[in-house]
Amino acid sequence: MTRKPPAIVGLGQTTTGQWRDDAACIGADVEIFFPHSGVSDMPAKMICAICPVRGECLEDALAAGRTLQGVFGGLNMRERSTIIRHRQRICADDRPERAAAMFRELRPTVASDYAAHLIIAAQFGVHHRTVDKWVIARAQTEGASST
Repeated sequence: MTRKPPAIVGLGQTTTGQWRDDAACIGADVEIFFPHSGVSDMPAKMICAICPVRGECLEDALAAGRTLQGVFGGLNMRERSTIIRHRQRICADDRPERAAAMFRELRPTVASDYAAHLIIAAQFGVHHRTVDKWVIARAQTEGASST
């Protein structure tokens, strides 16, 4: 299987892909974007540094996930994984607040707090006791701020 330059490789679905026509890597040697172990990725990063669509390429690579090999948007797989983990932590940080808001909306429509916690836990992919902790902590925070 021959590899194509990053601008031609089918990445994530975050953009229409029309940006690939303007990529600086079109016509570049593909091997520099997929360096073998011990080979520097700087030649690829230098091309990316002058690319007018670097941001679009990077976002598509981030959307494709951590397993995408090679240099895309000026970053290698390890560097992109760091960004992905950071974004996941930022998104995860607001889960307790969102769960508490869901609980306030959902509680009047279900039979018990337990049922509401089960529904919210399924939404967030966590255990119902985690939701219970989030809701209690949020209620304590709101109670402390109102006194």
